[in-house]
Amino acid sequence: MGIKTAVSDNGMRVIPFLVLLTIAWLGLTTLDVWNSMQSFTGFTDQYVGHAAISGYIGLAVLLVTALAAVYLYGEAGAAEPGPKEFPPR
Repeated sequence: MGIKTAVSDNGMRVIPFLVLLTIAWLGLTTLDVWNSMQSFTGFTDQYVGHAAISGYIGLAVLLVTALAAVYLYGEAGAAEPGPKEFPPR
């Protein structure tokens, strides 16, 4: 039984939708962080607000999380390989 079969057999059909919703939320949050930070200020000047350093770190964390969610979504659709059915037929 693969992950896709296990998700559908156990009535958890909403999980792929939630993963897609999470990916969309991460994308919108990434755009918000990108638009709110000042690109190259904050390295040398005295600046009050979203600095470039913290913005780039936040973008890196958001992108790594989004890639993990995309990988999870891809694995949720995999039909094979999976554990053997029990009891064997």
